[in-house]
Formats: sequence, structure tokens, C-alpha cells
Amino acid sequence: MSLLTWLKSWSVGVWPRRRKMSDILLNNLLQKAKVTLRVVTPAFDEEILDLIRAAHDDLTTRGVTVTETSGAVDPLVQRCILTYVRLHFGEPSDYDRLKASFDEQLGQLMTTTGYTTWGG
Repeated sequence: MSLLTWLKSWSVGVWPRRRKMSDILLNNLLQKAKVTLRVVTPAFDEEILDLIRAAHDDLTTRGVTVTETSGAVDPLVQRCILTYVRLHFGEPSDYDRLKASFDEQLGQLMTTTGYTTWGG
């Protein structure tokens, strides 16, 4: 398998632990992220969607369970995803504050029963 083929397969979710988010959830999170970022144009939609997917992958890689119910996720998980998007979109002037906030949210999710794949 060539490196290019491997990279393409990784980006579309071939890894076994990665769960794909539904289009409904992605759209809901996109709308919330655009409000959070105060973006009204669709010009940045693909970039924001990539950040949402990256946040989802970051959480699941670290063992946080992202359970989707009727096109929504738990509010704490959603807040963590939106913080990740704000942290990585453009060059925020409050990067250090957002990074500390994301790390704190992630740490709490990783140590709270019911939010991890290993803690029940």
C-alpha cells in the first residue's frame, strides 16, 4: 500500500476504532460552531467540518465515548468539540486560554465514569 493510499484510507475512516458521525450530527455541530466562531459565510464550512471531525477523532482516540442520540451528543462532549474548533480555527488571540480550557474539559471527560470506553 502506498503512502498516498494509506493517507486517503485513514482520512475516510478505515481505522477500526473510529466511528463516523452522522450527517445530521455534523450539520448540527457545524451550525453551532459557526455561531461560536461568529461566522456567517459558508466559505469556511469545509474547514470547520474538518476541525469537528478532528475533535471527534481526538476524543475517541483518548478513550472518550462520543455517543450520538437523535443527531446530538452529550452537552459536555459538544462543549469540548466546540472549544477544540475555536482553538484551531484561524489564529485566536486567546489561544492559551482556549488550550487550557480544552485540556481541562478533555481531562474531566477522560476521568468521569460514563464518558470513557474503559470506565463504564
